[in-house]
Amino acid sequence: MGLSDKYTPNGLGMSPKADFKHAHITRALVKFIETVIDQEKYYVLSQEQIIPKKLNSKVPDVVIYKRMTNSIYEDISVLFIEVEHSEGFKNTWEKLEKLMYLKNVTESFLINYETLEWHKYFDRDTITPKKQINSWSDFLKIDLNNYVKFLDKRLQKEMYKL
Repeated sequence: MGLSDKYTPNGLGMSPKADFKHAHITRALVKFIETVIDQEKYYVLSQEQIIPKKLNSKVPDVVIYKRMTNSIYEDISVLFIEVEHSEGFKNTWEKLEKLMYLKNVTESFLINYETLEWHKYFDRDTITPKKQINSWSDFLKIDLNNYVKFLDKRLQKEMYKL
């Protein structure tokens, strides 16, 4: 929801409350990634935890940063994950590609939380990012989809109880 215009009233870069599945997947991804990264060198934040430098800045749902100093404003983004619904998928692809290039991030993911389809942008030895249907993270050395599929099965059981 962080990069989708559909959820950006007046172009201010603010999003309304995410739906349950979007929020659940985003929160769970942050918690899971915290367990697989070297927390002395990196940290992960969700969109809600990030205070952009500019009011109308676009911020992905999940960002991994490399620690550089004591100030988070000087740290470097190394990986983006955007969680999106089917309707906003194409529009968000374009924004993620631009943001990835702007922030010099070499790996980004877009997951359609309705279909659990992953798309990966990566930039290796070229200026133009390439995209593919893929959930393997070279940076994290894990397949993110395996975790989200497990999470989705758990989520379906929880929602069935409601």
